[in-house]
Amino acid sequence: MSRPVPSKTAAQPPFDALIGLGSNLGDKIANLDLAIERLTATPDIRLVARSRTYKSAPWGVIDQDWFVNAAISIRTPLSPRDLLQRCQAIENEMGRVRQQHWGPRLIDIDILSY
Repeated sequence: MSRPVPSKTAAQPPFDALIGLGSNLGDKIANLDLAIERLTATPDIRLVARSRTYKSAPWGVIDQDWFVNAAISIRTPLSPRDLLQRCQAIENEMGRVRQQHWGPRLIDIDILSY
């Protein structure tokens, strides 16, 4: 009996990366929306799905406002390093200031899985 030959057109996984986003300064939901809009503004990052938004308590430095968070799944040909650079560039463009570890932030974009 012959063994099955793997298909060259096997289904791709449903996403390439999971991205977590958070904000606890300004219009938090608008910050998340803008970050997602900027991340997916070019054809090399395609939004597959978006979670609902949710609130989370600050961690580490607890004397600050609560965070609003969301997660997205994306398809991208970018390498993990290139995707990280894109995420950090968007954080910088939006005005993120890194003054205090675990401190307040206008936007935080993290690669959760690649």
